[in-house]
Amino acid sequence: MIVVLATACSFDVENLRASGAPAPDGSVDYPTTPDSTVAGTGGTGTGGAPGTTGSDGGTGGQIGSGGSADGQAGSTWGTGGQVGGGAGTNPDGSEALPDLAPEDPDLAPEDDVVATDDGVSSPDVPADFEPSPSDDAAISDEVAVPPDLADTSEVADSGGFGGTGGVGTGGTNSGGADGGGAGGTSSAGGGAGGTRSDGGGGTGPDPNLVLWYKFDESSGPTAADSAMFGGTARNATLATIPGGGASATFSAPGRVGTHAVTLTPAMNTPTTSGGYITVPSLQTLAPGALTIAVWVNLTASTPTEDWERIFDFGTGTTANNYLYLVARAGAPATTPVQFVISTQGHKASDGQTINSQTALSTNEWHHIAIVLPLPSVGNTYAGKMYIDGQLEQTNTAMTLHASDIGPTTNNWLGRSQYTDSFFNGSLDDFRVYKRALSDQEIADLFALR
Repeated sequence: MIVVLATACSFDVENLRASGAPAPDGSVDYPTTPDSTVAGTGGTGTGGAPGTTGSDGGTGGQIGSGGSADGQAGSTWGTGGQVGGGAGTNPDGSEALPDLAPEDPDLAPEDDVVATDDGVSSPDVPADFEPSPSDDAAISDEVAVPPDLADTSEVADSGGFGGTGGVGTGGTNSGGADGGGAGGTSSAGGGAGGTRSDGGGGTGPDPNLVLWYKFDESSGPTAADSAMFGGTARNATLATIPGGGASATFSAPGRVGTHAVTLTPAMNTPTTSGGYITVPSLQTLAPGALTIAVWVNLTASTPTEDWERIFDFGTGTTANNYLYLVARAGAPATTPVQFVISTQGHKASDGQTINSQTALSTNEWHHIAIVLPLPSVGNTYAGKMYIDGQLEQTNTAMTLHASDIGPTTNNWLGRSQYTDSFFNGSLDDFRVYKRALSDQEIADLFALR
């Protein structure tokens, strides 16, 4: 029986795990057999793109994505990276460990290191040698393995040493949201697990998001404001002018989140009775640059629905200042989506307008966004309308903003200042930003579910 004294050589565990690590005396690399391999490193986990929720990591150290574009934290952490390599096998199928010391052809069998009752006998070890307390490696019948390596790394004879686990990277987002998911954590067996790397980001919603109604409530008249701009909740209120079948209710499923709001006009008197939602004035919240975005689902699109409002900010019919969005304009004949901002009257011809190129289809969700930037040169700017994440139409001769409209008292979703039909359909995820969102940010909003 040959007994190897582990203290006769010191083990560098990190070098042992590395590819082609040299023996302590630098003379031999191991493993050295032709069928020995060193496992590759685990994959690098990558955080999610903006607007997606976190998910568990996958093979090779992939991890969950980060926060969403609306500024909320990722929902789950990524898991630790899986490791490469692993134990190899002997020809008989049993798990094998490599020889941890090179064979010396000059060492005759009779010169093998042996343990005796009187101590240690070896040509290279003094007879009076005794290990110090730090040299506490175990002596076994075959091979001495350092304790910190025996239980945490599987060293393979034919499979090589385990690779390094994947490195997790936290997700990021463009909305100043909470940081992305955590990186992978250490995983035993065949190399170290992935290391943790938290994603960057801010600490909450976009600071320029001044109103945000998710409409995820299931009942009641109140729609919570999730923007909390300036630390204040500016909740919206569902209301109804009674009539045959008129209502304003939360409904499921929604387009984004769990619910939406469904507004229904009276069947026989749609211009005088129906459901709508009251919201704050925009004058002080977004007086300059502005983005308004909302999901819309039309129940019907007939002449009865002509001029029905998606939103309307004004002060009744006696004032000339308006800012509104029509789901179906009665003119031109294409019945487009129409945005109007005016200080001269309520007609489209009185103000500055942006018309879509085609009408909205019914009974399916469409995302509509209006973007009014500040002028870059002179007094004019290019106002934009987006439908379903794509730029639909631009008016390059616009000058007005919410500050020009002044304070407004009738600030409604689904109701007109005039005797136009109440909105007939559903609304979801209504947002107002006091800045102009980019093309990519609009596309990100459209991608949210």
